[in-house]
Amino acid sequence: PKNRYAASLFGDVNEISAHYFKIGASTSEKVLVYPHQLKMTTHSALLVTVKTAYYRGSHYLIEAIYEDGTLFFESEREVQKSIIVYLKL
Repeated sequence: PKNRYAASLFGDVNEISAHYFKIGASTSEKVLVYPHQLKMTTHSALLVTVKTAYYRGSHYLIEAIYEDGTLFFESEREVQKSIIVYLKL
């Protein structure tokens, strides 16, 4: 979707600075990312601290805090509160 409103019609959406995903991107450039598009990894530019895990039947919706605010991502397993993880697209 081209804007946050249109993206939100299909579910939760994160608006994240593009510099976390693209080398050389400006901090003012934003990308729209659905929670299922973010995956935990061993290292990336996007470092988050888990705030809460919500069980959704087949997966967990994880609420996390990072330097620019709050975001959501999905995980097949529960992630404990206060754990620090890296995320990638």
